[in-house]
Amino acid sequence: MHESLPDHFEPHRETISAWFSATARRGEWLPAEDIQVRAMFGNVTLDFRRALLEPGITTLDCLAFCGSIDIIVPSKLEVELAASAVLGAVEQKNAAGNVRSFIAAQIRRAMNPEGRPRHEDEPEVHESSLLRILGRAVCGAIIVKVR
Repeated sequence: MHESLPDHFEPHRETISAWFSATARRGEWLPAEDIQVRAMFGNVTLDFRRALLEPGITTLDCLAFCGSIDIIVPSKLEVELAASAVLGAVEQKNAAGNVRSFIAAQIRRAMNPEGRPRHEDEPEVHESSLLRILGRAVCGAIIVKVR
């Protein structure tokens, strides 16, 4: 028998933290819908390039207090960054500018006319996936790197 879900059922949540240390998620991993990220005098690195993202919104609630949160995303993943800084930094760094990424896409298309992914070990990013990054950096940094 299956139990029915209670009316107050909340989406899967997870906390990733580093207190005076370093924590990382890399390779294939299944992120929760809501992730609380805390870096207190430490570093958290989240690499979403091979993450198994579900369609829909994945929300990161970040707090970098005298620490740093590094978020690495593939270029096909839509990112919404709405974080603030107090004596710190919030940045989104693109690996290539729009012109360079356009040229790179044209070269990939010419080299691979069938349209197959060039790196077959990388999972496909759902077009309906969105990574929403909220939070604050206090004497710390939240850095989003597009690669």
